[in-house]
Amino acid sequence: MKIVTCGLRPAVVLSICLVFLVACNTTTSRNFEARGAPASQAEIVQHFSGKFVKTGEGGTYLGIDGSLKGIDPAGGSPISIGSWSAGNALCFTLVYYGKQNGQTASSGEEETCYLIWINPDGTSIADPVGSGANLDIAKPVPGFPIENRFNALRAELGV
Repeated sequence: MKIVTCGLRPAVVLSICLVFLVACNTTTSRNFEARGAPASQAEIVQHFSGKFVKTGEGGTYLGIDGSLKGIDPAGGSPISIGSWSAGNALCFTLVYYGKQNGQTASSGEEETCYLIWINPDGTSIADPVGSGANLDIAKPVPGFPIENRFNALRAELGV
């Protein structure tokens, strides 16, 4: 079964996945040529590893072990679980979980990659590879401040 997320899947990925990392209503067009090259693998890892990116009432945690845990209470899929990696882009492989007709349902595994530009203030801009949509990303903070909430939702869903 596929859970409907109101078309916010890329935002949820960075948002829930950084889940989370994305502010869903800030998609704009930007001139990336003026920004220079996107962040390198080392810059992406340093910027996001072991950190949480808040989006609305949820966000995404990118573990130092490559795990990804996200919460999107406003979306159709309240949590996402998966992994992240960095190379020339920041990539997520994850599954969204939620309730459908009273039963736990999942999206099936999905993969999304983003080119990342890191701003001097610690915020970022992500360009979902192949989509042309640009997303603003909040400044990540160390740790997973809503881990208890994530674990409670995970237990409720039985995943």
